[in-house]
Amino acid sequence: MVTWINDASIVFTNGFPGGQRVVRLSELEIFLSEVFNTAAQKDEVRKAILLHFCNIANYQGTVMPFAEKITENHYGLC
Repeated sequence: MVTWINDASIVFTNGFPGGQRVVRLSELEIFLSEVFNTAAQKDEVRKAILLHFCNIANYQGTVMPFAEKITENHYGLC
């Protein structure tokens, strides 16, 4: 049997009815900007979330990252 991860979502709740949000991993930056006030808060939560996606074992038990950090170059346009 082979299991794989195709996509990942983050679930956030503030503990109140109707206070639950689900966002895809690709929407994490937008979500963090909407929920947290400071860059330090966003960085801390981002690191805690992404740490879990950096240590996922494949079917052979080899640890592989699911998410990776990339830097885009917009050639000074953005």
